[in-house]
Amino acid sequence: MASLNNVIDSIQTFLAKIPSPFKSYIIPVESMKEQMQGIDSTKLRKVQISRPGVMGTWIPLSYFANPIKVIKCWDPKKDVSHELINGPSIETRITMTNSKRTAFYFDSLYIDGNNLVGSSSRIISSHSRKIPFEEIKKVEVQNSRKLYRIISY
Repeated sequence: MASLNNVIDSIQTFLAKIPSPFKSYIIPVESMKEQMQGIDSTKLRKVQISRPGVMGTWIPLSYFANPIKVIKCWDPKKDVSHELINGPSIETRITMTNSKRTAFYFDSLYIDGNNLVGSSSRIISSHSRKIPFEEIKKVEVQNSRKLYRIISY
């Protein structure tokens, strides 16, 4: 039995060292406010990307993105700070004080008064949602590894 436990421990140690493609990071709400400070709808810039279509084609899309280059976040598993490069495949999950959750693309986020505004769709980027900062309990970010080609940024 001891040797089986050693094998299991070895496998778990090995698997823990493999980076997860969907590793989640935490952004404390106050840090999110600081990172988004001064970024309102007038600071967004037009971005053009393309995404995979049918039979090897690429479909062009354009949307407005915030100018944040690096996202400062926290790795809860390793208990260390981390920097994540912002881009079209970075997703944000917001947990609100009522325990409801919503997801946005990080680069679509901006501030409108005391609200965080974001879009959860690349196809309908004009569809956005506002969440008051006082209703935000938790902010998580991850690289979804969705395949996008950046045309102009």
